[in-house]
Amino acid sequence: MIDFDKLVLSHCVKNFGRPIKYCPQSGDPIEIYGIFDNVTRFLDPMPGVLESEAGKNGVVASRLMVGVRLSDFSAKPTMGDKIMIDERVYYVQEVAVDGQGCAHLVLNGGKKNEDSENKGEQSLQEYPVEDRGQFIKEH
Repeated sequence: MIDFDKLVLSHCVKNFGRPIKYCPQSGDPIEIYGIFDNVTRFLDPMPGVLESEAGKNGVVASRLMVGVRLSDFSAKPTMGDKIMIDERVYYVQEVAVDGQGCAHLVLNGGKKNEDSENKGEQSLQEYPVEDRGQFIKEH
């Protein structure tokens, strides 16, 4: 049997990953590497309808994700665990295991860590979804 984790995933994470501090809800934080991605997709709210009939009404959605090696964990990642990447705090919203030794962690949050030096800087990602309209008005 081929060890996909050793032959492929370890090299991908080593070359394309970035440092992550993973803080499970129970247990000690660990330092790992993961591949951070902001997946953007076009969603068609009216599938099967010609674009000329429906207009150009589509929705663009993005999801923050990080790909990690399951072998880096002593226990499987779970929803609600905290991740720190580049001084930002995220929470695991969903864990999607691929069956080859990798998991894609869907994240939400993205608030700057309170210990960060750039406390005055804010971005749209820092606001909860329901408050993002207010952020846009202020900026």
